Amino acid sequence: MHRINATKYGIFLLHFNLQPLYLGHQQNQFLSSNVQREEVAIMAKVVVFTKDNCIQCKMTKRFLNAHNVDFEERNINQHPELIDYLKGRGFQAMPVVDADGVDAVSGFRPDVLAKLA
Repeated sequence: MHRINATKYGIFLLHFNLQPLYLGHQQNQFLSSNVQREEVAIMAKVVVFTKDNCIQCKMTKRFLNAHNVDFEERNINQHPELIDYLKGRGFQAMPVVDADGVDAVSGFRPDVLAKLA
């Protein structure tokens, strides 16, 4: 499996072939692979767990929207089964932001959210 660090553009289309392949216009980014040709889109998946009447949840969603970060919202008032899931992971406050490549955090954390932008 190949691991690729995303740039600020967030999405890469990779074409795997038997020869080195060009991955982007920045620097000399090449990859060799014996995998058959296919297209893959890589983008960090961001999930925001929220609850009703939560100002920090609103601020988190506003920050992500303002920085054009796509995210999936999961409201614990609409899906109470998520409460046990989050408690099992050690969270007791909302919002909880869980993203690929970043440790999950709770509360409004612009320092962490900026890494997703």
